[in-house]
Amino acid sequence: MSVEEPAEKFEYQGYLVFNGVFKTNLIDERLENGVSNSETRLMDNLPRFQKGTAKNPGSGYELIQIRDYVDDHESIEDDLSDVGNSLIGLRYYYEEFSEKEAQIDGSRETVFVSDVKDIDVYWSHPDFLFIRGPSGGAEKAKSATQVALNDSVSIEELTFSGEFLLWVLYKYTSDAKLSDELEVGRLTDSETTGREDLFGKSNVVNESTDISKSVPLLTGLLSRKSLNMLEGHFTVGEFTVNAQIRPNRVHVKASFGDVANADPLRRVLISNEFLRELSNLRVKWESLPPKKRYPPLDFFYELYEECRDQGVRLEFSPDKVLTKYANLRGESLDEYDFA
Repeated sequence: MSVEEPAEKFEYQGYLVFNGVFKTNLIDERLENGVSNSETRLMDNLPRFQKGTAKNPGSGYELIQIRDYVDDHESIEDDLSDVGNSLIGLRYYYEEFSEKEAQIDGSRETVFVSDVKDIDVYWSHPDFLFIRGPSGGAEKAKSATQVALNDSVSIEELTFSGEFLLWVLYKYTSDAKLSDELEVGRLTDSETTGREDLFGKSNVVNESTDISKSVPLLTGLLSRKSLNMLEGHFTVGEFTVNAQIRPNRVHVKASFGDVANADPLRRVLISNEFLRELSNLRVKWESLPPKKRYPPLDFFYELYEECRDQGVRLEFSPDKVLTKYANLRGESLDEYDFA
């Protein structure tokens, strides 16, 4: 694989799977002087990729000329141009070697064959950094990037915890926007995990038309299982995406909405805009007071009533989950009147 000549058009390999989402804070004040200046300073400090040996594999970065690609793209809307102009794109290359037998001078010998792989790193300057690529490579890029930026940028990993995903679900069932720029159109898939119940240790819902009435999800939440995946249709600004959100991974799927028929550059820009708004929402959610960060107890009681209305006989009462969230919200169960 050659990394020396940039492609004439923007391209990427693989899926829009982001296995790293980070909050960034500037340490070096000189990085505050605009995206272009920050990009120049970073490339002065980041190691460039050079091939190595089996004992010392090569790794390093090349700049993705995001703004140049945007300028050359005639049909990019102003909103997406703004996204591209705020991005610093890096492609992290790392080398892996495998042993193979080869015929050399009439005899079979073991040789080491190099395979160069790449991971994309997008810095939505100055607040968030996203790593796109498979989990193993993303971990390599995460570690290398944290070391490389250690003196200029602090990096804090963001996780979309079960409590955050539960809040997203609650806002969806309440027909409320998540933020001024982000809202849920429809949630279709979910997964809860925890102690085994009649659905097992993992309660999975796929392609639901109304996830708020999906018994596997409702019983999982009522039995205090952790919500560790939500998937559905989201609107970010003027764009629609289908995204699967897990605690440590976000997958923007290319089969739906404005991403479906877009070229690679538009796909990456829309995905980065979605991730930026989702990450900003996650940061703001953490700063909410408890009574706004956790759903009210009425929400859980309605889940319980929905199960009963569907003829589902639960072997437990909602008391434990009600008590848990009353404590989290700093409330007393006596404040509620459940029949």
